[in-house]
Amino acid sequence: MNSLVKTNNFQFSMATLLVGLPGTLRTLTLDANSLGLVKNVMIDSTQTTVELTQGLTNDIVASFVNDLKVKCTAEVYEYTARNIAYGMSMDGSQAGLSPMAPPTALAAAVLGGATTFTLTGDQTLQFPAGGLGYLQEGLDDAVFNFGVTSSVFATGITTVTITNYPVPATMAFSTARGNAGGIVAIRGNSALSGNTYLCAKILGMQSHDKSPIIIVLPKIKILKGFSFHFDNKTPGNLPFEIVPYVPLPTDIGYDPDFAEVYTIQKNCFEEEGF
Repeated sequence: MNSLVKTNNFQFSMATLLVGLPGTLRTLTLDANSLGLVKNVMIDSTQTTVELTQGLTNDIVASFVNDLKVKCTAEVYEYTARNIAYGMSMDGSQAGLSPMAPPTALAAAVLGGATTFTLTGDQTLQFPAGGLGYLQEGLDDAVFNFGVTSSVFATGITTVTITNYPVPATMAFSTARGNAGGIVAIRGNSALSGNTYLCAKILGMQSHDKSPIIIVLPKIKILKGFSFHFDNKTPGNLPFEIVPYVPLPTDIGYDPDFAEVYTIQKNCFEEEGF
């Protein structure tokens, strides 16, 4: 009979992508390691073979695999500091990439030439000495970014001192619409980019019963993924290209249970005759 359905193990679902440092493979969690909304997650392998032939017509009598390439791709839609760092082929779990607090309204207007501004309450953690920040008027692109020399809290007010460059003379920030926020600096570093090994899990769900399909990648590099697409038609994404590697016993966090390039774990229950 022509190609009739045999089981209900169809693949039609989204996936979750978890990424972490080597040695954290067994402790990856949704809260700490998920990259958020990802689409079109795909992993595939390609074999290259050499063939042994015989005779005048070069009949193939045997073949041998001499190359196996595995590649994973995913569209990452959440532009968090961590995801951007991963997209730059760096360690996205490094210190300083945690989410920042929401912006704070100005306690007093800031005029051109100012080297300080004030905020209500204790905002010293948001503006530490040596940190970065911005002033913004409303929701417009009237933005001034700065370095922080110091922030001091006294009598209910935090005074932030700006490093080196004052507010430009043509700019001003009001108490009605002005606000200030902290900035995370993600610094492109060619010495680090592409040299960071990570581990990952892909969590998919089977469409018929929501049982998990888990693809374990114990050793990877994210070799591509940095992309900013400013457009009012289509949401941008970070196009991750992930290359898995064979773990070595000398690797940090080596786990003999996951000593292959990848391992697929799934519920093998198959319901027939439906």
